[in-house]
Amino acid sequence: MGHLTQLYTWEELSKEININCFKNNPSIKSCLTFLRKTPWAEKSRMFIPENSKIV
Repeated sequence: MGHLTQLYTWEELSKEININCFKNNPSIKSCLTFLRKTPWAEKSRMFIPENSKIV
C-alpha cells in the first residue's frame, strides 16, 4: 500500500479501484484495515496484472 501511495494519488487510486477507503478521508491504515477484512479484496488483489498501472 505504501508503494502505491508513493506512485499514485488517492484520487488516481479511487478512479482505478472504486472503493470508499480510497475516496473518503483516505489513509494507509484505513485502507489496509478494509482490504484485510474484505474477502473479495484479498482475492481481487491476486488478479491485478503486474504490468498494470495499479501494481
